[in-house]
Amino acid sequence: MTDEAPVIRLPIALIRRDGGTQIRAQISMDVAREYAEAMGLGAAFPPIGVIHDGTDQWVWDGFHRLMGADLSGATEIDAIVRPGTRRDAIIAALGANAQHGYRRSNADKRNAVITALADDELARKSDREIARICQVGPDMVGRLRPPPPPPSVAERQKPATREVTRGGKTFEMEVAAINRERAPMPEPAPVPPPVKGSLQLRTLLGELRAGADVETAAVVAEIGRAEAREHALAEARGEYADIVAIEPNWRIDGDHLILTLTSGIDDEDQPEPVEPANDDAPPSSFDFAAAQIRDAAVQAISALAKAPPAEDLAAMWAAYTGRGVPMEIVVRARAWLNAFADLFPAAEAARQAAITSKLENI
Repeated sequence: MTDEAPVIRLPIALIRRDGGTQIRAQISMDVAREYAEAMGLGAAFPPIGVIHDGTDQWVWDGFHRLMGADLSGATEIDAIVRPGTRRDAIIAALGANAQHGYRRSNADKRNAVITALADDELARKSDREIARICQVGPDMVGRLRPPPPPPSVAERQKPATREVTRGGKTFEMEVAAINRERAPMPEPAPVPPPVKGSLQLRTLLGELRAGADVETAAVVAEIGRAEAREHALAEARGEYADIVAIEPNWRIDGDHLILTLTSGIDDEDQPEPVEPANDDAPPSSFDFAAAQIRDAAVQAISALAKAPPAEDLAAMWAAYTGRGVPMEIVVRARAWLNAFADLFPAAEAARQAAITSKLENI
């Protein structure tokens, strides 16, 4: 698109980002934060590209600049606004950032081609034309184009054609004879459909749907709190019902924290629980349920006897999973350890000795 339209100051709150016009495989929060810091210092950035369909303003170029402005606290941003449809914005976004801005990764380019091939009208165009629109090589389009379905008898009798553009004119060209003399190509692997929603958005939705507050979910998803609140409102309105969230490996059920994370330690590496001495004679009849409870209690005591402080546990959890721990869980863990110290003073003494020994060996 050319830059004939004038630059205007557009309120950020009016700009839609949820219409599939974000073509990158993943948004970089590091880049958005760098832009926000530069904007806070007064740096000037090129205007973003927006298409207005008469009702909504669809951004198609400048998602990182828009997020940077949002993170910096700005309420308006320079934009070049043109009339069109949401589909026009998606098509324009296919080749965005090819020549300027934050450089596209190979995953970004592949996502642009997959998005183009998912469009019925664009899919009829030649590999070279789609490559021009997406600003990639024609060979990438050829690799990603899914194989056609088996033709019917009528279709087999009809010459194969494809829409091509030459000298500014678009016409149908018969392509059946082009590859007739070539060796047959191996069957390409099926291309999975693009997943709707960025990685950050799907992570945020997973945290929100698991019961995390917006601030904690924003930290885990690595997006700004203002944007996280916007997404949370959209989720509450049901706008994200068709987006598959990335489920977290924890959930809160009443007063209980349920973890589904595997420790990564083999069972044979786990130390055997130390059972307290019991000189009592065994009962005349074996109580299986009581034995299960006793065994669980012994293992819990053994585990707690080696547990570091709650704050250290939270830091270990965050380092292992990359996810923050809600503060209420840390407070609850601290209360559990305090109660443990009161109930089992001997085990608590062993725990403190183990912690001291570890600190001395660091």
